[in-house]
Amino acid sequence: MNRFAKKIIIMKRILLVLSFFILCMNSFSQEKNDSISVNKAKTNRWSIDFAFGSSRGIKPYNDGYFSSENDKVLGELNLNSVGIGARFYMNKSVTFKSDLTFDRFTPNNVKSINFDVAQFRLSIQTMFNLNTVFGINHTSRFNLPIHLGVNIASLKTIKSSENQVIGSPDYILGVIYGFAPMYNVSKNVALFVDLSLINNFRQHHTWDGNISDEKNNLNGQMSAISLGLNFKLGKKIQN
Repeated sequence: MNRFAKKIIIMKRILLVLSFFILCMNSFSQEKNDSISVNKAKTNRWSIDFAFGSSRGIKPYNDGYFSSENDKVLGELNLNSVGIGARFYMNKSVTFKSDLTFDRFTPNNVKSINFDVAQFRLSIQTMFNLNTVFGINHTSRFNLPIHLGVNIASLKTIKSSENQVIGSPDYILGVIYGFAPMYNVSKNVALFVDLSLINNFRQHHTWDGNISDEKNNLNGQMSAISLGLNFKLGKKIQN
C-alpha cells in the first residue's frame, strides 16, 4: 500500500472519530436543553392562596340553638373564616389543591342560646377548569374551575364564662365540592371567589358544640363563601 493510500485511510479514521465526537456533543447538548425545558415547565406549577369569608353550619343543631335569622336570604354573612392553601397545576385543565381553614361559629340569632365553637379543617381536592368545556381560551383573564375532594376537620367548643367544661374535639370526615371563578389581575396574581358546600358523614357533634342526636345519623352540612388572592410562584408555565 503506497503512502497516499495510507494517508487516505488515516484521514477517514480521523473524520470518523470527529463525527462520533460531534454526534456525542450534539446529543449531550440536546439532553441538556430538554432538561432545561422540563425545569422551565415546572417553575410555575405551584401557587398559594390566601382567603377570608363567611362559613355557616347548616345542620344539625340542638333544640334552642339557631345559626341565623330565619328571615334572612341565604342566612347572614359573618366574617368568621380565614384560610391558606396551595395549588399544583398538572396541565391547563386539571389542578390539585389543598387548604387549611379556621372557622368560628357563633349565633347570629338573638333567640338562640349562646354558643362559641371553633373548627380547623383541611381539604384535599381536584379542580377542573370549565374553560375547556365552554371553549374559552386558556389565555383569557377569566377561569371557571369547579372542585371536589375530601374534607377533614376538628370541631371544638371554645371555653368561656358560660362554657367552663369543654369536652374532647369532634374529628369530622366529609366531602367538599364547589365553584371558584377566578380573574387574573396580572400574570402572577389572581382574584377568586369560592362557593363551597360540605357534606359530613362522620360528625358526632352539632354546630353548637353539643352531642348530636342519634337520629342525625352522624350527618352534617355546612356552607362557605370566601374571597381570596392567588399568587403564582416562578415564571410562566411553558406548556
